[in-house]
This record gives sequence, C-alpha cells and structure tokens, in this order.
Amino acid sequence: MNGRPPEIQSLLECGCGKPTLDGVAILLAPRLSEWAASPQFATKILSEVGKRRRPELAELILTCMSEGRVEVNVFHFSAVISASEKAGAWTSALHFLREMTHAAVTPNEFSYSAAISAFEKGGQWEGALGLLTEMQLDRLCPNEVTYGASISACARGSNWISALELLSGLQVALLQVNVVTISAALTACEKASRWQPAMSLLELMARKKINADRISFSSAISTCEKCGNWELAVGMFRAMRLDLHHPDAVS
Repeated sequence: MNGRPPEIQSLLECGCGKPTLDGVAILLAPRLSEWAASPQFATKILSEVGKRRRPELAELILTCMSEGRVEVNVFHFSAVISASEKAGAWTSALHFLREMTHAAVTPNEFSYSAAISAFEKGGQWEGALGLLTEMQLDRLCPNEVTYGASISACARGSNWISALELLSGLQVALLQVNVVTISAALTACEKASRWQPAMSLLELMARKKINADRISFSSAISTCEKCGNWELAVGMFRAMRLDLHHPDAVS
C-alpha cells in the first residue's frame, strides 16, 4: 500500500489515453482545499507526475489548482518543469518557466536548472546558454548541476569553446569540478576534433585528482584518432588499460 487517497492514485494512473481537464478536475476536487492549506501535498503529487514523465498531466493539475484558487508557488512550477525535463520536452519546460512570470512567481535556481537540463536533452545548446545568462541576470547563482547541463548541451552541439568557458566559469565560482562535467567538455572537444584542449582537460583531471572514467578516456582517444594523432591515442589506450583494465569497444 502506498497510503495515497484513491482519487490521487487514480490521477497518477490516468493516462492510458489523453487526460482531460474535466477528468483531472473531478479527481482533484476532494483535495484542493487540503492543498490550499498545505501546498507541500501538491508539490509531492506533481513530483510523482514528473517521475512518470507526464508534463501534460502536470499542466492540467496546475490549471485545476489555479481555477480552484489554490496558490501555485515556485515549488509547484519547478516540479512541473522537472516533469518536462524528464520527458525531454524543452518547449514545455520553457513554457512553464515563462508562465511563472505571468503568475507572479519568481523562478529559483532549481527552476532554471531543470529548464536548462530539458534544453540539453533536446539538443538546444543555444537556448540552454540563453537561460544560463538569463539566470545570472536575475542574480541567481548556477550550481554544479546547472553548469553540468549547460556543458553537456554545448557538447551535443560540438560547441567546444563555450563548453571550456563554462568549465572555467564553474571553477571561478568555486564550484566543484567532477568527472561528469569534464567528460562533457571532453565530448565537446571530441565532436569538434580538438585534441589539444582535450589533453588539457585530462591534465586538469590529474591536477584535481579526479579519476578518469571510460567516457573521459574514450572521448580523448577518439579525439586524437580523428586528428590523426595515433601515437598519443595508443599511449592513452595503454594508460586506460592500466587504470580501468577493460576498455570498451568504442576505445
């Protein structure tokens, strides 16, 4: 048993077909007064909807809350943006981020980070960087997740220059550089066939005492291969065998 009221369980399970506003309103009606008094209950349900990658259902819930005069706050909107991110729906994420302004709700770091992650999954690196700039203009501080998603977005777009600039910005902000962010930057260098900055990134990992993983090594080796630098590629392959024991088929 999950302890949820039956109508809420029905709400989470509805969607074998396309949910309707009327259908969702009927299911939520018994709970809206409770949500008005305790908004965290709505946040919990919206988060569960997000885990199920149902941004269209989350939007209907928000609409029912507004029509039922339940105050919608930043946590509710952020949960819905996160639902869009998990579904890879960047247009939906942007829509909800803009709706926050119309509802006089100020986005926070989580709101922007979730939207940027949605743009990254959608391969929209320019939009991701635009939101990062907008976030900073709003005097919000990006965190490791925000930078990581932005760097990954640049990697998808082969934008190695912006990826390296973001990695530098992460360090200037005294945030922790990890294997995920550096690997994303390495991927950007690989796609752009830039072996020299790729080597610099491996050196950065060594200085920071960050253990390179298969993704890091494979990206660096692939970069050297694309640039015709076979000796360096073979050297790294041997190093990877010593560090990881089992290089993958890509390497």
